[in-house]
Amino acid sequence: MSFTPIGANQTDHTRIRKLFSHAFSDSALLEQEPLLTIYFKLLISKLKEQIDGPAQGRVDMMAYYNFTTFDVIGGVTYFMLQNPAVLHRVQKEVRETFKKEDDITLRSVSTPSSLTYMEAVLQESLRCYPSIPATLPRITGPEGALIDGNYVPAKVRRNLSFRI
Repeated sequence: MSFTPIGANQTDHTRIRKLFSHAFSDSALLEQEPLLTIYFKLLISKLKEQIDGPAQGRVDMMAYYNFTTFDVIGGVTYFMLQNPAVLHRVQKEVRETFKKEDDITLRSVSTPSSLTYMEAVLQESLRCYPSIPATLPRITGPEGALIDGNYVPAKVRRNLSFRI
């Protein structure tokens, strides 16, 4: 029996997901919002100190990412810095949606259609830079599959990179 969802068979995978699902439900996350907000504000204040301090606007983001548990932050930052138009559009959407910092809460950012472009950027960043240490296994269907121009027979297990 596997104890990780990635390498588990379908039965174990379903059982493991069910065990973890309650911890990541909307209500469970909303209960944690006061604690999360403390750390979000601390991160922002420390970044502002670096920007306004003797470093003259230079910030070692890797040092700050080491203190976060959300690997997606690095992928999103890299993706947006490689695509300045995307970064500016996300900034514009956030600034138009929220008039002041205190308007940004877990509930306000999870409201459907409040930040549609930013949601798309997050999804694309997760697709291109998944926050897992290995590629996700895939099994070809009963008719096989064409992968990167090559035919792969039916029911072959492959690990595919999502990066294009």
